[in-house]
Amino acid sequence: MVSEILGVRYDEVTPPRNHFLYKVTYWPLNDLMADEVGVDLGSMVRQSLDVATDGFLLRLSLLVHRLLERMVNDLAASSPVIKVQLDASRFGATGDSPELDLYRSVVLQ
Repeated sequence: MVSEILGVRYDEVTPPRNHFLYKVTYWPLNDLMADEVGVDLGSMVRQSLDVATDGFLLRLSLLVHRLLERMVNDLAASSPVIKVQLDASRFGATGDSPELDLYRSVVLQ
């Protein structure tokens, strides 16, 4: 994951990010009111992090989230307080919520 993220030049992230933030006049999904089921998002995520694809920002966010998840799991191993909070959340790839299907499929690649 780290090498995949490091393989993207920082100046390549800005154009798709700015387009998404400032030029998109609609939201392409139905997840503003309820969690989107991962299967519906699958077409947006490619096999690798590629700036030219529609799913670039989504895949990038999932990879960054996975790195955060690993960091929090490492902290939870040393802190019972963090572990209790983590175990009570649906934060990680180990959750059984259908909304996490896409996330799990990306991190298991």
